[in-house]
Amino acid sequence: MRRALSERPVKGTSASVCVVDETKKTLEVNKIEGFSKLHNIQFEEKGIRVWRSYGVGRGKEIPFEKLVLQSQENTGLVVSEECFDCRETRVYKCKDTTTESSVSSDSEIDMFECSEPGCMKSFRTFSELESHLDIGDHCVKEERQSETLYDKLHRDWVDMFTTSVNITKDGTCTPGSQQNVGSSPPSDQAVRMGWALPKPRAGSSRFTEKVKNYLTARFDLGEQTGRRADPQQVSSDMRKTTDEQNNRLFDRKEWLTKSQVQGFFSRLASSRRRQQDPTEVDLNSRDLLQEEEEADRQHLIEEVNQELRPQHPLSYDAFNLCECARENKLIEFNIPMLTQILRHFEIPFKSRDKKRDLIEQLMSFLQECDCQS
Repeated sequence: MRRALSERPVKGTSASVCVVDETKKTLEVNKIEGFSKLHNIQFEEKGIRVWRSYGVGRGKEIPFEKLVLQSQENTGLVVSEECFDCRETRVYKCKDTTTESSVSSDSEIDMFECSEPGCMKSFRTFSELESHLDIGDHCVKEERQSETLYDKLHRDWVDMFTTSVNITKDGTCTPGSQQNVGSSPPSDQAVRMGWALPKPRAGSSRFTEKVKNYLTARFDLGEQTGRRADPQQVSSDMRKTTDEQNNRLFDRKEWLTKSQVQGFFSRLASSRRRQQDPTEVDLNSRDLLQEEEEADRQHLIEEVNQELRPQHPLSYDAFNLCECARENKLIEFNIPMLTQILRHFEIPFKSRDKKRDLIEQLMSFLQECDCQS
């Protein structure tokens, strides 16, 4: 420290080096027998009191006369290097950018700016910046000294929303001049009536063959299993259903709502009833209420049976797995699709299983269906 201050002096400051006088180190003490067995020590006026167990008994008193053989003398401090004379420090000159900014040329650009908030000074070299920070001679503009960050944000916010926007005849917006908030736009910039209204929806479009086949397959599965397809669930499944190669089956434009699916199922059911024998149509119309009540009761019974054993036909999404197994079409499914089917039926498999192993596990599960007996 003394060397540093002597090379770079601070105004009115001097330093010296002092060490302890080790020649006065004369303290000598006796060792306490069985010190490692002691667990509590208390200092008293005439000596110390020790215990082997904390708080048990009165303890053993050891006077200082038996411990200290020779007392410690006053060591004091010895000055090894005297203080040097106080000297005046050199003056650090910093460039004032507030007054000389217009004089500086393009070749002399101040790259180092002061990090003090509000200070407007900048310097060409890093050493000048360090000297400026050591001295603390910061220059702050008076008109910006009382302004905070929130004040600047408020001012910018007001400037942003006091700028008018010109709306052309074709409906495009272009920035205009500033005006008072709440003032009406000029007559030549009148907003065209209805420009902010939503566009009318396009007319109803026919379903594609791919959508019709999917909805028909879901409807047929519901008729075969006795569990009618829920239009809301079918509408949700259309957004994530995949084909045999685990590719999305429908685009966003082909997605249907619940009402659209429900209307398709209603039209399909009525068309099939018209194709039946007229006597059967009359019978169905008379016993429609009884069939619905019976279907509800059967629905509860089938849910219990479904929990106990597989029920024909076993299906995943729009695929009839029993029919795929009978026609040997399971080989067309890829590994990700097979793993999704196994997870759906909670069939255990290993992550390192090959496609052949996955198909064998799925086939063993399908053997439990009634159609395989």
